[in-house]
Amino acid sequence: MFDVGTYTFDRYKVVWTRVGIDIKGAVVGSANVAGINKPIVPLETAVLVAFNELLEAHYFCAILNSSPWRFVITSTGVHGTGGFGSPNVLRRARIPKFDPQNSLHLRLTELSEKAHELAKRNDSKALSNVEEEIDQRAAELWDITKTELEEIKRCLAEIS
Repeated sequence: MFDVGTYTFDRYKVVWTRVGIDIKGAVVGSANVAGINKPIVPLETAVLVAFNELLEAHYFCAILNSSPWRFVITSTGVHGTGGFGSPNVLRRARIPKFDPQNSLHLRLTELSEKAHELAKRNDSKALSNVEEEIDQRAAELWDITKTELEEIKRCLAEIS
């Protein structure tokens, strides 16, 4: 294994595959192995961003999965190679630092938690509604108008 550090064993991680045509992240924590909670350490084909706080991890995950952020990444990535999801994508689209006093940040956290629950239950209709609100809140975060957000979504659909 390469690039193993203390962050590798942090309590929470947002992970996504670095090979693919889109970035879809998830928050992971620990796994119960033989009665012992052990940190999840993803394979080398996954990227991780480590967090000590669950709220911050879910905030980051909501932003990572939002259409505006994914549009920047997919439209500036190297397509055709399938390897555009490396950690350097974090340099292309800035995610504002989590502020637990900011109601918008907290709402994004709640939406990510809800999306994870709905994904576990395989409730795609409700999940789609939550993802729509994540897009709206992310647009608010970056001062993207409703018209601009619709264009971003249209372009994302075209790229996919």
